Amino acid sequence: MKTLYLHIGTPKTGTSAIQHFLLKNNAVLAEHGYRFPKLPCAYTYARDNRNGYFITQKQGYAKGLKQILTCFEDSDHVILTEENLWRYFHTSPTAAQKLKDHADANGYQIRVIVYLRRQDEYMESLWKENIKHAKHFSSLTYEQRLSEILENESFLLTYASRLDALAEVFGQEQLIIRRYEKDTWKNGLIIDDFLDCIGLEHTEDFRDLEKPKNLSLSANTAQIMRIINKNQQFTPEEKTYLVRFVREISPDSQAQQPCSMLSTAEAEELLQRFAEENTRVANEYINDGNPLFQPIQPLIKWTPDNPQFTEDMIRLFSITTIDLKRENAQLHEQIDDLSLTISGLQRDIQKLQQERASIKKTEKDVKRLSTDVKKLQSSLQSLKNKLKHPFRTLWNRLFHR
Repeated sequence: MKTLYLHIGTPKTGTSAIQHFLLKNNAVLAEHGYRFPKLPCAYTYARDNRNGYFITQKQGYAKGLKQILTCFEDSDHVILTEENLWRYFHTSPTAAQKLKDHADANGYQIRVIVYLRRQDEYMESLWKENIKHAKHFSSLTYEQRLSEILENESFLLTYASRLDALAEVFGQEQLIIRRYEKDTWKNGLIIDDFLDCIGLEHTEDFRDLEKPKNLSLSANTAQIMRIINKNQQFTPEEKTYLVRFVREISPDSQAQQPCSMLSTAEAEELLQRFAEENTRVANEYINDGNPLFQPIQPLIKWTPDNPQFTEDMIRLFSITTIDLKRENAQLHEQIDDLSLTISGLQRDIQKLQQERASIKKTEKDVKRLSTDVKKLQSSLQSLKNKLKHPFRTLWNRLFHR
């Protein structure tokens, strides 16, 4: 049966890497009978790697559904991916049913792929992602963001309830639920695991990604960026400039000071809120005899007085300063090159001006010579006339002096 694989996240579960891999291997997927269509139209906040984004929009929705049917004309499988559908299907309750009705009316099935991440890890990753972008909560502390989510958007973390709602529309047997834990992935790789979800092997035909996508910030660099975001005098472009260097020092920062925003006890307390939900997901939706998530390993809670924090701030200050110095040096080189170019152009202008003056003098000489030629031509014509009528000329001289 024709199948639409709908990858809906959840957020912070390797979706960027999966999406970039699918887009990069569009042609290879097509050879295996899978289509990864582009977005039906241009959107401000989404690129073609998020090709399921149109489901959340009025603009392009009908065109996107039509595109699915076009893909099914020569392929049995279509893949759409958009992590915000995890949220959207809750905030727009009729959206999932509307999509299912289209599938039923046109003879294809929908299989929904969901990756679930342990709630404490999800919240920390979400907080760090928020900090990287100029949003209203980009300057919130972790505690403030966690409190906001628990109070206003706890549905993001109540996994069993959300899966129940999806199962009611698409059918429980159509849900593919995977853990976002490396030890559970096929070959220990998220790409291999996703391909397994859609019935494919990661063969040599596929082109791998050059580098990891959307790496998370370390605890220290996240705090540094959060403080930067509090400064309202920085433009979004200036903050983006700083984020580039914050990301650059994050891997070493994380290696030197691995820590969490919660202590072990605090993380366990948070997970206890969702213990019943997680147990139900494991038993009803995965049912492999294992708990939904691995036990929490001992965590070191972040504190502002950790010695690496000062070092990270110095490193950030250093690399931004050196970058500006290098940029200034490049600008000076460009200025020198432009100065040489301008000097050369000025010399060319002077030469042209001299040539122009010479041309003007030549034009005057030519004009004078033309006048002399005309005079000579007139004298010559007069002489010719005299030669033609010698007796008349003699008569005129004798009697018409």
